[in-house]
Parts: sequence; C-alpha cells; structure tokens
Amino acid sequence: MSKRTSIYLSPPLDELLLAHLVRDDSAKRSASSMLAAAVDRYLELVRRNLPEWSAAEWQLACDALNGCWLQEGAARAQVMVQMEIADAVEMNGAADKWDVDWVDFRPRLAALTHAQGVAVIEVAERFWADLRIGAQKIDALVQSVRSRQPLWQDEGADIGKSMAKRGEPLPRLTP
Repeated sequence: MSKRTSIYLSPPLDELLLAHLVRDDSAKRSASSMLAAAVDRYLELVRRNLPEWSAAEWQLACDALNGCWLQEGAARAQVMVQMEIADAVEMNGAADKWDVDWVDFRPRLAALTHAQGVAVIEVAERFWADLRIGAQKIDALVQSVRSRQPLWQDEGADIGKSMAKRGEPLPRLTP
C-alpha cells in the first residue's frame, strides 16, 4: 500500500531522521524509507516479545490499560504496564472479573521485560483502537500481532464509522 500523508515530526521522529539522514548525498535514504525500516524493526520486536498469556490475562491487561496515556514515555513501558495491571487487580478486582489466577500471573507480570511491556502496550492500543475486537476476539488480535498480519482486511481503518453506518452496535469489553 503506497499512500502519501503528512506527519508531524515529533521529537523521537526528528531524532531518528536526523541521525540517519545527515550523510553525504550519495548515501542518503529518504525519510519514508527510514521510517519504514524503523517501523518494521519495531513491529518485529513487538512480535518477538509478546508475552505468552492466556486470553483472560490479555483481557485483564487491555482492561487495565484502558484510558491510560501510553503515547509517550517509552522508557517507562515495562513499569507502567506492571503498575497499571497490579492496580487494576488490587483496587478494582480485575483478576476476579477476568477469571485470572493472580497468584500465578503476578510473578510472570513482575518478570516482564521492557520489550514485553512495549508489546503489551501495542496490543492494548490496537485493542482499544478497533471497536470490533471485543473480549471474545483477543486471541485473534494477539495472533495478528504475532504473525504481523492485519486482523481485518475487509474494511478501511475507520472501523467505528463503518459500523455506525451499518447500524451495528459497538462492542464493549465485558467478560
């Protein structure tokens, strides 16, 4: 898919592009190719670092990360995921809601690596960005991230609007 778009060069993008595009003219890469390579590496790291969690554990994680500001602060990804999930369990009873054995899950959550924290955030952001997923399709979402294949290939990116046009109810996260 080749599509032109404009993007805002946030500080991380600016840093990446400046580090790679300041060369002599013979070695220059385009900004598009540099960003494509960086995104490819990111998606591969996410794929390789997805925790082996059950559907219920993924549902708990997505539920716990709903409404959290996850767009910035990549350096804190691991700790943020661990803290948000622990808070959801201890303060809101999320383990009971999703039928997760907290005694079993807690040490695995505590052992989460930074890269796994980033992968969990990626899954949670995709979960909340696509209103069709719902709790029943969390395994399919995780598999699509693991295989680097789109979950939905039949529609455009604006899922909420297309569902509303057809009069379909938007799914809710429920156990």
